Amino acid sequence: MSIFALGLTLHVIGFLTVFPFLSAISFLFTVSGLILYFYGKTTMHSFLFPVSFLIFAIPLPLLLLGKVAHVLQAIAARCSATIIELLGIPVTRVGAAIHLEDAIFIVALPCSGMHSLISLLALASIFIYILRCPWYKKAVLLSAAIPIAISANVLRVTLLLLIADAYGADTAMEFFHTLFSPLLFITAFLFLILVSIVIGCTVTAGGGGPSHGDW
Repeated sequence: MSIFALGLTLHVIGFLTVFPFLSAISFLFTVSGLILYFYGKTTMHSFLFPVSFLIFAIPLPLLLLGKVAHVLQAIAARCSATIIELLGIPVTRVGAAIHLEDAIFIVALPCSGMHSLISLLALASIFIYILRCPWYKKAVLLSAAIPIAISANVLRVTLLLLIADAYGADTAMEFFHTLFSPLLFITAFLFLILVSIVIGCTVTAGGGGPSHGDW
């Protein structure tokens, strides 16, 4: 019951300090403690991934979320502006604002790629769970989801800038802005699958969890 008690303690601390993130995290420990107490370690091992996956349902603290989003925002603006400049298109970047000859784009926080990063990590976790390969390869694959998601967002911003330069800002924002988000997310996931093939991971027969010795 120690894990269950830890969960309750975290919840109380989170409630008293008005820190909802801590209370939300406590739910994982509370559920794990109850499963261990009533059903034992074998059942808990089977439920380890489903319970752990609930972490993606927990919103990050606003302070941390803001800092990470600002970093991603800066990366997207800086890298896309650099690529555009290398392609010979006149461009000036001031912070998150990218100035073309006839348009100004601002890489706002919602366009930083934060949502895509979290979504790809969640999808990658499910995909990795059904793979058959050593735990260290799964760790590499999960880690690879981060630069893949960031690169996909940089590519999205770059393509929008190219379209805006060629056909105008209205064309880029009215149609392609909405189109590129799901399209490049799918592309990022396909690239993640490609990486899994390159490092020698295969899907577990029957779509179950990890085999013996796997993570």
